[in-house]
Amino acid sequence: MYLARKTKTNDLYAIKVLKKNEMVRKNMVNHVFAERTVLSLVRTPYVVRMFFAFQSKDYLYLVSKCCRCKRA
Repeated sequence: MYLARKTKTNDLYAIKVLKKNEMVRKNMVNHVFAERTVLSLVRTPYVVRMFFAFQSKDYLYLVSKCCRCKRA
């Protein structure tokens, strides 16, 4: 997981990086597709919103809103 900042707006994003060969080896491809689909469709304050999903030759990247937890 990485933290990234959009330079034009200073917005923070969380980037989840997944290795493609690990997903295949662990038989988790369907789980990752389901996660991507659900996060991109859901609009509720209780689930983090996903903005982008893209891939390289070896990795899959899921970019979502960065949430900061408030401590009691």
